[in-house]
Amino acid sequence: MFGRGNCASGMAEVEDLPTMKSKKEKVEMKKAEKEELEEENARMLAAVAFAVVLICIGLPLWWKTTQVYRVALPYEKIASLRAQEEQGLSLKLTLLTIEEARGTQLCADFDTVFRISKLFRISCTNRALNPSEKAVIGGVQNLAELDRLDIIPVEIGNILLVEVPGMLRLTQNQIVLGSKRALFFSSETGAKKLAMVLNEWLLREETITHTLKAMRAPTLAGKSKEARTRVPPTVGSLDILLSLAVPSPEEIKVDWDITAAIEDYLHPFLKEMSSISNFSVKSQVTYFATLGVRKKAVNTIELGPHYAIQEELLPQIISPLEKKIGSHVSTSASLCLVLYIPGCTEAPLHFYTKKGQVVPTNAIISARWGGLVVLNPPKHACKNDDEPAEMRVQTLKVMGLFLAQLRQLLGIPELDPIPSAEMLPLMEAEPRLWEIDSLMRTRALEQVTSATLTLQSLSKLLGQIGNIVIGDEVGRSIFVATEHAHRAEALLSQGHLKEGFDVARVAFLESESAFTDPSLLALLYFPDDQKYAVYIPLFLPVMIPVLMSLKTIKNWIFKKLGKSKRD
Repeated sequence: MFGRGNCASGMAEVEDLPTMKSKKEKVEMKKAEKEELEEENARMLAAVAFAVVLICIGLPLWWKTTQVYRVALPYEKIASLRAQEEQGLSLKLTLLTIEEARGTQLCADFDTVFRISKLFRISCTNRALNPSEKAVIGGVQNLAELDRLDIIPVEIGNILLVEVPGMLRLTQNQIVLGSKRALFFSSETGAKKLAMVLNEWLLREETITHTLKAMRAPTLAGKSKEARTRVPPTVGSLDILLSLAVPSPEEIKVDWDITAAIEDYLHPFLKEMSSISNFSVKSQVTYFATLGVRKKAVNTIELGPHYAIQEELLPQIISPLEKKIGSHVSTSASLCLVLYIPGCTEAPLHFYTKKGQVVPTNAIISARWGGLVVLNPPKHACKNDDEPAEMRVQTLKVMGLFLAQLRQLLGIPELDPIPSAEMLPLMEAEPRLWEIDSLMRTRALEQVTSATLTLQSLSKLLGQIGNIVIGDEVGRSIFVATEHAHRAEALLSQGHLKEGFDVARVAFLESESAFTDPSLLALLYFPDDQKYAVYIPLFLPVMIPVLMSLKTIKNWIFKKLGKSKRD
């Protein structure tokens, strides 16, 4: 019996051995599964983290850093800018007549005449001359004296019309325009004649309208002759360069006090024009500066033997002169006034028109460049070959020509005559006050129009091209230009000419500053298709594995969620 028991115990031990192996294998399998699961979880978590970082942080960061910076612009305000003609330009007429009833009738006639004007809004007030004013008018010896007296003050841009009793004793004309802001007329003058003088000499509506149309549609309407010969309205500051050109100093010794000429003639003129623009005057003497064109030897009864140059050759003359004058060294716009003293080998020298007529002043003008005056040396100066002959420049004659050229270049034209009407002659170098008002009126309208066109073009351009950078400085300039353009429109329509002109100039300068700012071109030549062509090869190799792992991550998440529910 004892032997049987030992046998049974041995059999039990043999049976437990495979069981123990099986349990050990199960433990090892569970351990392997656990390690595999942990490894899978770690791998999935790494993939999730990588995808989250790339998609939630990387892509937004890339989008933000590659985004074009654009300041919000006042598109609606820019679009609301209108042509100044739609609002009109207001000015006030003040009539002083012998009888109040005549003034009332003239005002009514003016309202009828100027009602059809598309540009001007004329308001007219009148009263009768008081006894003291009649006494002053009766005591003057000429209208120039009456003009200097300033019967009543007149604001900038407005016009005073004075009926002069017995005007026939002072002049043969019915209408005389003074040097300030007064227009004198006789008792026989009607409203139609006065309106003609006002429109053609002072207001010049047709010229202004034509110029503004040419600004809006330059291909459809050419600018007027006046607009083509003067400097652009865009100029904020202007350099006047007065030059004495002596090509042969060994033959002629020129005596000219340029400093005194500038002080006596240019400075008084430019001081009155300072409300229009900022001016600086420079002077120089250049030697061995030639005209650079071939002269034609001719002989006429009036001038005798001389050399002739056609005035249409002026562009060819300017090029060699520019090398000596050096007007390009200034950063500001400049006008050149050149007095040329020919040498004995090319004197006397005269300019001829296209029609073959001699230019009587021997002075020609080039649009937006300046003027050239040729002053021939006296005949005796070229007879002595031993030493240079002295030549004294007639300053009054020369500076008179330069001032006439400068007036035209700055926008003060020579007006066509009107029958039975005259202007008091200029006694000083200064321009007439009404000429400054007229120029200020024209410039203000041009600057508002230019600012409006620039802002609207820039607004359209920035709206169409999204990758143009709009920096803070550009945005500030656009905002300032827009606000000042609206203010200028309002001021001009209310009759505040000086204030409207100053505001219009700011609007113009700021709009030009915004339009020409170099930062606008920072990304203009890096469009979106090129941007993606650069970044796609960089991001695509990284994004493909991430995108492909999203499905695996999704299945893993659902698997984890399902297991947690079963548990």
